[in-house]
Amino acid sequence: LHARPAALVARFVSDYDAEVTIDGADAASVMSLMALGVRQGQTVTVRASGADAQRAVSDLVQKLESMPE
Repeated sequence: LHARPAALVARFVSDYDAEVTIDGADAASVMSLMALGVRQGQTVTVRASGADAQRAVSDLVQKLESMPE
């Protein structure tokens, strides 16, 4: 993920009462997301724990799938 999409994802997950990861990286950390080197169209694994975990994963997957190319 580049800086702008990484920032959008980090801001998005901060609204949930959950610890969210993308391929093991903290989804609330712009630097961690950028370090993944994820490219458009690449498959990633989203996981979460906490009170809003299920909703956070579902909403984030939907958000990632709708991001412009």
